[in-house]
Amino acid sequence: SMTEINDLVGGVTVTVPNNDLAAKHPDLKEGSVVTLDDSNVEDFLRYRDIQTDFSNEGRIQRQQAYITAYIGQFRELLQTDLESAWDKTEEMTDHLQTSITKSKYLGLAKLLESVSFDDTDYYRPEGTDQLGDLHDEFYLDEDNMEKLIIDLFYEPISQT
Repeated sequence: SMTEINDLVGGVTVTVPNNDLAAKHPDLKEGSVVTLDDSNVEDFLRYRDIQTDFSNEGRIQRQQAYITAYIGQFRELLQTDLESAWDKTEEMTDHLQTSITKSKYLGLAKLLESVSFDDTDYYRPEGTDQLGDLHDEFYLDEDNMEKLIIDLFYEPISQT
């Protein structure tokens, strides 16, 4: 469904964050601004070199660049033609499954207009990367994770 979701906004224009794909796709060099299409969107979102330790980091960077750009372009589509965006989504029923009603969709579209969404909206858990016997391994810093959860999802109450 990646190509169909990408096509919904006319292809996503991103600034390539790293050189992970430059050998396979010479146009996807770090710093290049490209519009992803059917020929490269899947590699951009999914590829990682499993022969290179910790290659998932590069993939995460590309996914973050993609979703940030996608949200911006989807927001523009909603602002210019809300009904058309719904119609295009409905046309994707073979590739997209949702229980969202049109009414709920319109509410979510309005909500999307009112929230910011940029690189500062991502939180990555702190921890340590280590080489395992078969795979790269990540060991979460549980104390930092608990603090992040409290900071993000709880509000202090005053005790008087």
